[in-house]
Amino acid sequence: MSEIDLEQRRWIGRGIRFGLVALTILLVMSWMRGKVSRGARSTFGTTHVVMNPPAPSAPMGPGDMRIVSTNGAVELVLQGDHVLAGMSAEKVAEVRAKLEDSRAKDTSGLGGMIAASVKRGVSDLIGAHASWPVSDIKDISYENGRLVLQTKSSGRAQLFDKDKGNAEELFAPQDAQRFVEAVRARMRQ
Repeated sequence: MSEIDLEQRRWIGRGIRFGLVALTILLVMSWMRGKVSRGARSTFGTTHVVMNPPAPSAPMGPGDMRIVSTNGAVELVLQGDHVLAGMSAEKVAEVRAKLEDSRAKDTSGLGGMIAASVKRGVSDLIGAHASWPVSDIKDISYENGRLVLQTKSSGRAQLFDKDKGNAEELFAPQDAQRFVEAVRARMRQ
């Protein structure tokens, strides 16, 4: 076997390896997007995932409202006939900026390509919000500094579970109470 044959075999092997890794990444990303776009059933009942939640600057309709946690990390939105919960727009922008900074550093070889692809996929999905139809909500309450949702389809769901060692309230009590009253008013409509 000559030196050229060996080198050609190495390049063919590298090409096949690269192709298989790329195919695997595409299949995983396609599967993830399919799961997110169809919605997800979970212990929260009929929960759907909203990829493009309303922007903070978007005008809200009559009776709609948005509250942001005291630390600015998460938000709850009552919009139309849905309650949405997820990371706040400010936190999403912060996380995306950090991912972009770290992605710029991952440029070498196959590992860098894989890391960049995964970070791009995460960046695309990071702003997603869980969404519950108001028609599926049996009750909503504010208990021990947290909002608790009772759904008809699956029971109790505590929104943004409190850390065991954190006694701090996630939402300002007056904001949380206004949100509860707004959701209850929407349920009566």
